[in-house]
Amino acid sequence: MRSFIRTRYGCDYCKKVGGSKRHMAKHEEGCTNNPSRVCRLHEVVTGGEEIPPTVQELMTALEDGGYPLLVEVSHNCPACKLAALRQSWVKPDDDEPWPAEPQDGREKFDFKAELASVWSEHNSREREDGPSYYRGDY
Repeated sequence: MRSFIRTRYGCDYCKKVGGSKRHMAKHEEGCTNNPSRVCRLHEVVTGGEEIPPTVQELMTALEDGGYPLLVEVSHNCPACKLAALRQSWVKPDDDEPWPAEPQDGREKFDFKAELASVWSEHNSREREDGPSYYRGDY
């Protein structure tokens, strides 16, 4: 019988674990629990025209104007919205009841559906505007 010892790398902000140091470093940079994250999806959503807002800006927008202002500030980027929602959530003390969730639109937020929509729009734009190998005339 053989046994192996393998080095595993884990994200400092979430529970993700992997075997590649490079991939985990890239994940940590954009992890939605990272307070100083850099959004890699924002460029796809805005076409590279907008600079991604900081997590602090997103959380301030969520506190000041609720979910509608968060959507505006994040330029409707699903990853930015998820980061603000995840990092603004605070667990109540054991003796306190759970607060009611604000009914301002965040209860309908579906990250997977919005992400699929973003990539679908991006891919259709690439097929129309991109090189000929996307259109099949090669």
